[in-house]
Amino acid sequence: MRHVSSILPLEPNLLTLGQSDFQSLQVSLPKLNEWYLQRAANPPGLSDSEDFHLFVLARALCTSQNALHPSWSVSIEQIINAKSALMQHILDTDALAVTMDTSVVDLYGILAEQALINNHSQQAFNTLAKLADKTGLAAFRFLVAWIAFNVNDLEHCINECEKVNEPFAPIHTLLGQALLESGKVQSAIEALTVAAEIAPRDPLPLVQLIKAYMIIGRQQDCFAAINRCRKIVGNNLEIECLASMAILAGHYRPQDFCMHTLGNIAARLEEDPQDFQAFAIGMELAAELNLKNWAQRYAESWDSSKLTHPQQIAKELAKILKRHQERNWHDVSRIVLDKTITIGNHADLKFVMQ
Repeated sequence: MRHVSSILPLEPNLLTLGQSDFQSLQVSLPKLNEWYLQRAANPPGLSDSEDFHLFVLARALCTSQNALHPSWSVSIEQIINAKSALMQHILDTDALAVTMDTSVVDLYGILAEQALINNHSQQAFNTLAKLADKTGLAAFRFLVAWIAFNVNDLEHCINECEKVNEPFAPIHTLLGQALLESGKVQSAIEALTVAAEIAPRDPLPLVQLIKAYMIIGRQQDCFAAINRCRKIVGNNLEIECLASMAILAGHYRPQDFCMHTLGNIAARLEEDPQDFQAFAIGMELAAELNLKNWAQRYAESWDSSKLTHPQQIAKELAKILKRHQERNWHDVSRIVLDKTITIGNHADLKFVMQ
């Protein structure tokens, strides 16, 4: 038998399944939508099982955002009960879906997200669990565990993940995140290490490993994981935020890693001068490392002309300017204050400006 991950590819994003940009069947999956409309006048029956299965999923996607209940689960359970060779049926249905630029698991991923949004996760969970039990497909087991994770049932999520014995990276990544959030850090590291070995170009297990290493103070391992992430995703603000947190969290601060982090944040800010998060992270790191030249560079690069959420930003600016006062960086503070005069009336900044 072919490995399931090569048959039914799935690229999870933990919390979301990468299907969050689904707008409508017509917009997101035009070929499937055209096929569905052609069949809608004379819908296929259960005897025409592959067409019936795909038609049920397509119909559910047409109504998933407004449906009062996930009616697709009833029809899918009819298929589960009717098919003695369910695994082969899933493969045949997937082959039909591929001709329409999608896959069975992608469609179930969208429906699982919609079930969560519409508060029908239990029905989706039960149906997907039956599919996983009957077929043994790791991709379906992942969806079951993913639903459990998203309703904060970490124990059930862990149990579902542990039912998979094959090297399926998404399962190990999800297991690691669930273990990490359950406080089982060492077990999480073991699961995430496996995921990173199976899928060395996937940044998701590495991001979770970084968090786990930070929790237990393994700074060198944390820095190594960050550098691996950088090679995969390039200059990414989330990774640089984690890098800054790792530097701030301990006393081991290799100069080359610190300079690399400061430089990446500066590059992000120069690319998008209005990115307040990059500005704030850079300022905090520069103050902690007592590097005034970097703080001045961030202050000069930042563009405050289109501030959003000014009250929240004012609170963050107050913290930044307080650190400047502690360092006697008055000239840097003046650059920032000149750019934020429009929100200077906020009480959070008032004490700094006086």
